[in-house]
Amino acid sequence: MTYNIVVHGCRHPHWRDYVDQVERTDGFRISHIWDRDEQSLSAALSATGAQKFEPATPIKGASAILLLSETSFHVEDLAAILAWHLPMFIEKPLGASTTNVLLVSKAVADSGLPFHTGFFLRTVPALAKARKLIGSGKLGSIGYVRIRFAHNGVRAGWLRDNWILEPKFAGVGGFGDLAIHCIDLLQWWGLRPLVKGPSSYANIMGRTEAEDFGVSLVSYPGGTAVVEAGWVAGDGPILDIEVLGSRGTLRMRGEHLVVQIGDCGDNTNLGAVELDAGMGLRPFLHGISNGDWSECVAIDESVEANLVALGLKNEIEEP
Repeated sequence: MTYNIVVHGCRHPHWRDYVDQVERTDGFRISHIWDRDEQSLSAALSATGAQKFEPATPIKGASAILLLSETSFHVEDLAAILAWHLPMFIEKPLGASTTNVLLVSKAVADSGLPFHTGFFLRTVPALAKARKLIGSGKLGSIGYVRIRFAHNGVRAGWLRDNWILEPKFAGVGGFGDLAIHCIDLLQWWGLRPLVKGPSSYANIMGRTEAEDFGVSLVSYPGGTAVVEAGWVAGDGPILDIEVLGSRGTLRMRGEHLVVQIGDCGDNTNLGAVELDAGMGLRPFLHGISNGDWSECVAIDESVEANLVALGLKNEIEEP
């Protein structure tokens, strides 16, 4: 059996990552693509061999839809594709405002259809092992976490011509785009960030909102997390993690996540942390072929991470 995946929007920075993941998964193919930009659409159709479609007209034989359009159009685009009654992957963030996030979440929840979003850090085996360690209590009570997630997309030029740099289309900026992954990681690890917790945000690069790099303090029950994120840092992508518990620690050592239990315990390598946004689609493809959606991100979890990230962005102080 062949599963036909429909792509709604082909100009998101990760769209090619998702296409590659679909194409290297047995039994799956990209069958149709649509985008508002005709030039980009034409190039995508040529590159994939897919067909053009119209969002208002459901395609017979389609298995699922990937909604990768501009964040500001998510409410509008979702209204059209819900009529297809198919599993949907909606790229994060769900919306660039609280109102739009809640509109998208209500529509998805009311539909009862399978849902997933792009929190691909959940698919990294080393981070999943960290989740088990934290959840089992082997690290004790977690009092402090620091997560730095950044890349050099703006300075390296590969984001320069993308809509994600335009606040009217994306809305969340460089900090918000990557901070939401950090917030979800905390949430997934059971360190649920508090929407109303003490937070601060600084556009420390002194540039436009789209080219910023921010640092925030986020509270969670029992501790505080430092979140650093942006598009103008390092050689990218960079993920650096430190977790301090009463019985043990987690730290990045180069590309590897290492755990130490006890004051003088041996370091145990949990594995390399490889960053590939396309991997985040695996739980969704698994659900399509097997009917098991248990590893997909629940809509309420996606909403919560989105709202916390927006709460941090609302703390912006103009330079």
